[in-house]
Amino acid sequence: MRLTVAEAAPNGRKPRLLDLFCCAGGAGIGYSRAGFEVVGVDIKPQPNYPFRFIQADALRLDRKFIASFDAVHASPPCQSYSDLAKRNRNADEWPRLIEPVRKMFIESGLPYIIENVDGAPANMPGQICTFAGMAGSSLDFSKQMVPIVLEICAGAS
Repeated sequence: MRLTVAEAAPNGRKPRLLDLFCCAGGAGIGYSRAGFEVVGVDIKPQPNYPFRFIQADALRLDRKFIASFDAVHASPPCQSYSDLAKRNRNADEWPRLIEPVRKMFIESGLPYIIENVDGAPANMPGQICTFAGMAGSSLDFSKQMVPIVLEICAGAS
């Protein structure tokens, strides 16, 4: 028997997912289809975001607000970690956000997913994480092939 996320959730309520660096909501759509109630956060206006949206700096969110969710997802900017920036020797011109995002997620104790490009920094030692590398395959975003890596962690116990 196959259950949706909402059917498997306690009290039958949809689990709440915080979608940071959400942009237009591509990941949020997937989570919603899987049964999550999604709330997006991005520093830039996202007028077409399909769910509740908060314009804010993800790294400055109140920790109690983050703790009100059941899980968190982030797609921080990837330019600093990209092969192109490494080849152009300009990776330092871009923000390196995976490390502070990961620290924030670990401190929250929530299950989390960080999506980024191949070559982004790996998880911190001692964390229970799975890396769903897409190195052999790619996702097609606007006719541009983009290899991605997902860091999926269970959160602190």
